[in-house]
Amino acid sequence: MDRAARLEAGEQAEIDGTRFDQLDTLLDKKRLRFVQQILAHDSGVLSVEELSYRNPDIESGTIDYHLRKLESAELTERLSTDDPANDLPNTYWAVTGRGVARLDELGFYDEVEVLAVADEALERTERIERIEAFDARPQVDVSQ
Repeated sequence: MDRAARLEAGEQAEIDGTRFDQLDTLLDKKRLRFVQQILAHDSGVLSVEELSYRNPDIESGTIDYHLRKLESAELTERLSTDDPANDLPNTYWAVTGRGVARLDELGFYDEVEVLAVADEALERTERIERIEAFDARPQVDVSQ
């Protein structure tokens, strides 16, 4: 094998290693749940507070920890509001294109549609409604 072929094979192994790490990160039950819930929301972004509301059995610090793990694997991204309000979250989380691709590879993307129906039916507190109606909430393209 010549040098160029060895370099190309090494690059491919690195890419495969990264892909494996991303899939492994996403296979955590909590992380998988958060990614699916973010995608199921009609805005495509959720704050830690909104995820805490949807997952009352998980502490917000734990949710933040898992979102950061997903971010380090390039599966989610942190978005800030353009015009933060003092009493509303100013950080939201979105799933990256790579996150969607990995979710689909694992066969868990189809569940997002079912979760979207459940999310629409979710009874919301007044505070959650205010967060969802926040004009400065970051926007993402949800037509994936």
